[in-house]
Formats: sequence, C-alpha cells, structure tokens
Amino acid sequence: MSKTIIIDGYNLAFVSNSIRQALLKEKQKGRELLIELLAGYKKAFGYDITVIFDGADGTEEKAARVKGIRVIFSKPPRNADRVIKDRAAVLKKTKVLTVVTSDRELAHYVKGRQVEVIGSGAFLERMEQELTRRGLENEKPTKFDPGEWMEYFKIEED
Repeated sequence: MSKTIIIDGYNLAFVSNSIRQALLKEKQKGRELLIELLAGYKKAFGYDITVIFDGADGTEEKAARVKGIRVIFSKPPRNADRVIKDRAAVLKKTKVLTVVTSDRELAHYVKGRQVEVIGSGAFLERMEQELTRRGLENEKPTKFDPGEWMEYFKIEED
C-alpha cells in the first residue's frame, strides 16, 4: 500500500523562500511552483499526493489532477483545514496517511484521529534531502515569517 500525503497547500508554500516570493507576487505562479516540486517528489517516490488550498477566489470546491498531484480548492465558507479534516477522517480507514501542516489546531485535530502529522518545514526539509539524494531538486527550506502570512491573507493584528 503506497503512502498518501495530504498537504495544507499555502502552509507548505510559505515555508519555501522561492515559492513564497512567487506566491506573494502572483498566487497562480506560486501554486504552480509548489505543484512542480511535489510532482518531482511523487515521481521519485510514488506517493499519492493531494494538496489543498483555501478557495477564497472561487465559489465551489474544485478538484483536478496537475502533473499527477490531486489539487483541491476549498469551497467557501469551508476552508482548506476543514477539507483536510474531512479527507483525513475518510482516508485513514484505508490508507497509510500523513498530513503536512504547521497549523497547530489542524495538527492537533488530525493527531487525535491517529493520523501522522509532519510540520511543513520538516516535510520540506525531508523532501529536499530525499530528492537531493536522488539528484532531482535543490529547494532549500527557510524560516516561516508570520508577518508575511498575515500580509498575504490580509489579516490585521488585534
């Protein structure tokens, strides 16, 4: 049974310096870079990968396969976290499942359902190490800046 990985898309994207910079300039370009990186990882290791993004730009939940990666945009008012929780609850019954997120509330929820969780920074580092061993990629993880995250999602401090 192959491993299934569900990824909190924007959460992982903001951990990578190059992807974060592209995302801040143009959302679509940043998402494409993330999917490209994940497609290389899938190709090298054969994992079933789903990346879930908040779908604030759309009005319906959308799913597609891009370069072998299942890409889902949540349907407002559901956010990516809710979609991840729901998918994890269903998939854990039949799959070896890992959820990638650094969102504390989401990680706590998923761990409580006996699903493996790995933080976005740790996952990016692991992916880099495994791909480097195979000579496929050189993406370097960077530190997460909450200020950039808040600016991107237009969140103001109270």
